[in-house]
Amino acid sequence: MTAQDVAVSHKSSPPSLRLARSSLALALLARIPIGGLSLLFILAARESGTSFGMAGLTSAACAIGVAVSAPLTGRLADRIGQTPVLYASAAATAATMLTFGMLSQTAPVAVLPALALLCGLALPPTSSSARVVWRWMLPAAAFDRLVTLDATLQELAFLLGPLLMLGLAARTSAHTVIAATGLVWALITVAFGSLAETRQVKGSRGVTGRGLVGPVRCAAVRTQLLIALTLGIGVGATEIGIITLMQASGTEAWLSLVYVIWALSSAVGGLLAMRYPTERLTRRLVALLASCSLSTAALALATGPVSLAFLLPFAGAGFAPLLALQASALAVVTPAAMMTEAYGLYAAAITVGVAVGTAVGGLVVGDGSYRAAFVAGAVALAAGTLKYCSVARESRPKIFVSS
Repeated sequence: MTAQDVAVSHKSSPPSLRLARSSLALALLARIPIGGLSLLFILAARESGTSFGMAGLTSAACAIGVAVSAPLTGRLADRIGQTPVLYASAAATAATMLTFGMLSQTAPVAVLPALALLCGLALPPTSSSARVVWRWMLPAAAFDRLVTLDATLQELAFLLGPLLMLGLAARTSAHTVIAATGLVWALITVAFGSLAETRQVKGSRGVTGRGLVGPVRCAAVRTQLLIALTLGIGVGATEIGIITLMQASGTEAWLSLVYVIWALSSAVGGLLAMRYPTERLTRRLVALLASCSLSTAALALATGPVSLAFLLPFAGAGFAPLLALQASALAVVTPAAMMTEAYGLYAAAITVGVAVGTAVGGLVVGDGSYRAAFVAGAVALAAGTLKYCSVARESRPKIFVSS
């Protein structure tokens, strides 16, 4: 079965949602390391005796590698199939992260970012592949519910990842944990690639019209990527605002608890969203973007950690449903033969957005004005909302989807 058959087969013979349990579990396990990877590279670089600046550059290099490789491996998976790409990236992940773990303690400091970049480039596109597999094996309504559940569990994975990996690093070393993570990650990826449903989604070598930009040539896909970018900027700026507020109030010790509140509120929002069908998709996207923008702006009203903890659940509750709706929207507007690449581009847009938002937040906080960071995040989300509304009005048949 080719990627072109996806849109037909998922309607003609939809298996039960229960059949996706294995792929969902493996996709969730594959996400757990992602949440703690940036911090782990910072710790490993510091263990090697580098400065904080070089440690940050090492972590950033890994993120750049992920952003570059996600759409490229996605395009390759669309051409030759999911399983070969997953197997190859599993081997590359094990090799690069094992190399970093063994060599980074003795290698010259300047080599660390290069090694981290290779680690990022090698990471497997499990999340993108999982959504394509689900799109093939499930009817539209079941797919929408599953990506909502996936976005909800993703928040828990991103919470568990740093706790697990940093806890292990404290007992051993960050280098050891990076090497072990590469091996475990490779095994999970191979297991996912070996699933029957994954192997049945073949590539589409003979498809024409991909061009250099692939799915980006579709206006509706570009719109979703723009939203992903503004969402990432909003998250990155908000993170800086939270850190600055906690430091200003002398309560850094409670920072992890505040992040837990933020992530759990997103997970709760995702669970609530599962109760409602994804009808009037664009209207719900606009409503969620607007509410996230307003609730993020409201964080500027916080005067301390207590009021911040009260406001954060309102700001976080819309993120998981928004991610899920975007996954559903991309499945509607993206050509079937380019879907893995589109999801890879989406992941890259969020990654770049978070990096930009973190940089912007760091610039605007200045001497500790955390409110400016929250406002910057809200402005980014509002800009995405307005742009989306304007494009939807201009190209209603392409952008304004109802299911």
